[in-house]
Amino acid sequence: MTPTGTDSPSSARPRPSASASTRETLTSLVIAFAMAFIFRGFVLEAFIIPTGSMAPTLLGAHMKFRSPQTGTDFDVGPWFYFNDQEHLPPLPVQGSPQHPVIVHDPMSGPPPAPGRSRSGITSQHVSVPREAGDRIFVLKYVEPIYRPQRFDVSVFKNPTQPEENYIKRLLGLPGEQVALVDGDVFFRDAAQASNADNPWSGPGWQIARKPRRMQRDLWYTLFDSAHAPHTHVADYRSPWRASSNRSEWTIGRTRVYRYEGDAPTAIFWDTDNWPIDDYLAYNQTRQLMTRGGAPPRFPVSDLRMRLGVGFEREGGEVRAKLTARGHEFAADITQDRARLLMRPEGEADWITLDSAELSSPLRPGRVTNIEFWHVDQTLWLFIDGRKVAGGKDRGAYHWNPSERIAFVTGRRLDDLLADAGNPFTRSVNGRMANYREAQPSWEFSGGPFTLHRVALDRDLYFRAADYQSSNHSMAGEPALATHPANTPTLGPDQFFVAGDNSAASLDGRLWDEADAWLLDAFPHAGVGVVPREVMIGKAFFVYFPSLQSRGGVPVPDAGRMRFIR
Repeated sequence: MTPTGTDSPSSARPRPSASASTRETLTSLVIAFAMAFIFRGFVLEAFIIPTGSMAPTLLGAHMKFRSPQTGTDFDVGPWFYFNDQEHLPPLPVQGSPQHPVIVHDPMSGPPPAPGRSRSGITSQHVSVPREAGDRIFVLKYVEPIYRPQRFDVSVFKNPTQPEENYIKRLLGLPGEQVALVDGDVFFRDAAQASNADNPWSGPGWQIARKPRRMQRDLWYTLFDSAHAPHTHVADYRSPWRASSNRSEWTIGRTRVYRYEGDAPTAIFWDTDNWPIDDYLAYNQTRQLMTRGGAPPRFPVSDLRMRLGVGFEREGGEVRAKLTARGHEFAADITQDRARLLMRPEGEADWITLDSAELSSPLRPGRVTNIEFWHVDQTLWLFIDGRKVAGGKDRGAYHWNPSERIAFVTGRRLDDLLADAGNPFTRSVNGRMANYREAQPSWEFSGGPFTLHRVALDRDLYFRAADYQSSNHSMAGEPALATHPANTPTLGPDQFFVAGDNSAASLDGRLWDEADAWLLDAFPHAGVGVVPREVMIGKAFFVYFPSLQSRGGVPVPDAGRMRFIR
């Protein structure tokens, strides 16, 4: 007897015919392909990074190196190309006995520079595998649901060659006037734009400040004592020097610095022997390393100072201090309070930007990790990874582009503009000689103590340039957004972009006129701007980093799978 509510075998549903099953399968496949194409066309798409214009945030074709002395991993752009033409693909194997690849360990000494003898660790390599660029997912811009935002890493069609996809960082938005000054991004509403000889002096300018999480990902390490060489290296010297009580300090060929005294003391960065500039290890080109040719470098003042300090008794105090742009910036940490301070050089009184009560932050017998940020005209202080003071609301100071130039050069912008000759190459924003270098230092009281992981990092630096190609329609003029005479005001459908690797990026600063077809279709595709219609989307995830060899087997570098900021 068949239970109520169930089908007996004789009443079971008949099996579908073979032709019906085939139709259902084909229908499912068609729907799946249609959904895939719709998803790819309107939601998500994969790209591969070809060049190093966004290094080190994203890597194009490159070579990987690891220093056996310092343990530093670093990447360098390709040296050798098919037919020795850099517009052709790089060779799959780089370096030969006759023409080796020569690289400098960036953590072992000052980077190579014209007119200066090399120091630190330089090594030669042959048969180096050329790694492919990062593979990324791009989330499509679907307006008005998902719009481009400042500091997005954006993919778009190259306005000068629309058949190419480009990737850069989005710096200027529609309806803004934009300026790149001393490496940072300034903007104001287009309604306040001016055609004056010096628009950088007008009202309404703001500095573009990056979100904290993004900023943490963008720091580029210039030095870290944790990477001191394992064994003796003749040319190696730490960039940190004791300014007082030198006989009681152990600094240099060691990863942990120690102070044995009990009097107040300090260490400072030796800028004469290790400049703080926008050098990037990725840009160790064949021309630089074999012929000494290199583009100029610009001093950087947006820095992160960090260390771990271990006091041996109560009462220890620490001050992180940065002298930059004609001012002193400091973070004071005592047993019960932290303060963020600034003052013009030469003045006695400090201005307190922010302060916070603490509970024994420098307890003896443990290592306290301190980070002091000076970035985007903002001070931050972190202790053991937790923000204790500063930030965009409480640690910011406010200068317009004209004031920024005056403070970093020591001369009024109007005076610089009035200089005889070309106002760009002789003054303002495009010559390293105009800039006063930053000077970091640490001050301590309450020794003895030890210092661990004493490090200095720099921010992205969007450098000034000029139109150098003789074929450029504005040859010899200052590049877009880098000079008061060429300060763009973006229309309602225009964006301004630049590469993170500013010294090796062809971007909105340097593009010529848009392709004729693009300009005909979109008349607002002007020099150096990206029209809204060719914006594709935001790069948000590295899903397949470059391969690395594990026992002779190439495997993805899974440690570089990450969200992109």
